[in-house]
Amino acid sequence: MKTNLEKFPPTHPGEILANRFFKPRSLTSEKVAQDLQLPTYQLQDLIEGKSRIDPEIAYRLGLYFQVDPEGFLNLQQIYDLAV
Repeated sequence: MKTNLEKFPPTHPGEILANRFFKPRSLTSEKVAQDLQLPTYQLQDLIEGKSRIDPEIAYRLGLYFQVDPEGFLNLQQIYDLAV
């Protein structure tokens, strides 16, 4: 019998960020990176699952989307524990 982890691989926080925050608002990584004063590649790497959400990015994303930055850190922690 397969576990849930084997059936459903963990979703990277960057994918969640793109699907739940960028797409509904028709935002591009370039636009958000510019607004957050981050290099575009840094945000693009996050969305592509090549990098992590660190406290600084979580803080900036929290301010930008007017949500609790701990939520972004929690997404990262859940993903890290799963993998």
